[in-house]
Amino acid sequence: MDAHAILHTAANTVALAPVAIPEPGPGQVLVETLYSCISPGTELRCLAGQQPDAAQWPYIPGYALTGRVIAAGPETTLATGTLVFCSGTMAASVARMWGGHVSHALQYERAVYPLPSNVDPLAAALAKLAAITYHGMRLSRPQPHEQVAVIGLGPIGQLAARLHQLSGARVVAADPLAERVPSPSKAA
Repeated sequence: MDAHAILHTAANTVALAPVAIPEPGPGQVLVETLYSCISPGTELRCLAGQQPDAAQWPYIPGYALTGRVIAAGPETTLATGTLVFCSGTMAASVARMWGGHVSHALQYERAVYPLPSNVDPLAAALAKLAAITYHGMRLSRPQPHEQVAVIGLGPIGQLAARLHQLSGARVVAADPLAERVPSPSKAA
């Protein structure tokens, strides 16, 4: 099928273009994207050609997506209509750098996660960014009495500041963009 994807076609060049996605094979599902999540720092670094392990141009960026299963291949158990989270597409007519910014994604059923009915698919699209943040927090093991500095308050920095605050640590945060830094009265 023809899907549409955001493509990084060359350094600092973005396009919206059709990409061919094959029909689901054994153990695969086709997901219609509802939301994908932008990680500005990573995607701008990739777009500038500064990602060490970057795919060759053109490629589909985007960490992850949430969507609805619209077709399933043989040997699958997910019903059509199931809301899922996944890390982009595994097969397309162009390379992918995670591949989340695509209208339809083909993925192995074992690599998609059904969303519980009480989870908003828009919020679930942030799961990959939250996982990155949580991994960093687990590595640093903040203690409730400690002070934590968060430098950069993009999506991952915002999540890091909030998770560390929830852990009981005192958070000090900074960003070169003043509008990203909450005033003391709004920080609580």
